[in-house]
Amino acid sequence: MVKKEGSFPLHSWLMSHWEGKASYPKLREAITDFESRKENPRKFRDAVKQDFDIPKGWNVKQIVKRMNELKLDSNL
Repeated sequence: MVKKEGSFPLHSWLMSHWEGKASYPKLREAITDFESRKENPRKFRDAVKQDFDIPKGWNVKQIVKRMNELKLDSNL
């Protein structure tokens, strides 16, 4: 996954803050706060779809699974 210019620093956030499903609300808040400082802020689901290729139709369980995978991949 290539980080797009102006996108949320997902990998570094996961390494510092992600501890599984309980971290999902914090991730959502962090991305929403990040977007709110932009000239044209996007909704959470739009940002993760556009920047991290996570389908809008995914439920929380699927997103949590993907974040766990991304964090594990980063640890290799």
